[in-house]
Amino acid sequence: MHQNDHAHTAGEAGLDKMNLNNKRFRLKQKGKDSPSANTVFQYQQEGSAIRGVFCGGGISNGFILGRKVSETEVELLHQYITTDKQLIAGESRGLIWINEDGLLEIQFTWKWTKGAECPDQIDHYVEECRNRNSNK
Repeated sequence: MHQNDHAHTAGEAGLDKMNLNNKRFRLKQKGKDSPSANTVFQYQQEGSAIRGVFCGGGISNGFILGRKVSETEVELLHQYITTDKQLIAGESRGLIWINEDGLLEIQFTWKWTKGAECPDQIDHYVEECRNRNSNK
């Protein structure tokens, strides 16, 4: 199934299933100058407003601010400091869908605005496994 087919199917599932609140993501497939697979992204979402933090894999501290523009699309601004003290900023647009395992996946197209000398790139992230049987 093509990613747009995923996005269409996921959009039909409803906005609540596509909510990023309290979700953690790791890199699944990376572009040339992407964060490492050890970088963890933690999101919070209230209505269409999104904020988040990320670190690990060469990133000391990172911050995300953005919004959900549709059930399956987000716009994010991000800035971070690398472990070697480089300050980097950029923006991205992401498509969200629910994969075969019931986890969210996001494919981002990134554009760097400060500190990175690389062309635009595409990265693919998957939600970390969650315990679906826990009602605690």
